Amino acid sequence: MERSRPDSGIASRITSGITPGIALWNTLKNISEVHFTAKSSKGEAGWNGRGKGEVVAVPDDKTIIFSETGKCTTRAGAELAFSNRYRWRLNEEQNSIQLEHLRYGADNPVQLIELVATGKRQWNTVTPHICNQDSYTLALTHADKKVRMVWKVVGPRKNECIRYHYR
Repeated sequence: MERSRPDSGIASRITSGITPGIALWNTLKNISEVHFTAKSSKGEAGWNGRGKGEVVAVPDDKTIIFSETGKCTTRAGAELAFSNRYRWRLNEEQNSIQLEHLRYGADNPVQLIELVATGKRQWNTVTPHICNQDSYTLALTHADKKVRMVWKVVGPRKNECIRYHYR
């Protein structure tokens, strides 16, 4: 799989209002690994652990597909394999970036969140993603070819914080 392509004019088409998006987009399309830590304060209902894996990023003009594979170790010591496919989507009209999960395939994505720049290298959720009774929000920062994401998941049985470090 191809890991990155030359910028095919995306920077010239993005409005000056999304200048932070150029830097984030260029960082995302060169990501190759992920590390994460999950912590829950809801006891048995949540999960705690650490994981790491490989990311294959396949960019085109307005999307980047992340294919992630790796291993997660729970606090109890169990080792679990994981795999995920995400699609990042540039929305020039809204000056935002959307994140979709492709668990049901590219033609049936699960819309997770939309991010807008709240600073030069800071992005935050526009509206929380609601799944059943749980609310998901995301804060993202990027610098030095790294992306850090903090997911907060809150619901009747969940109070989780999942920290992702991509590079």
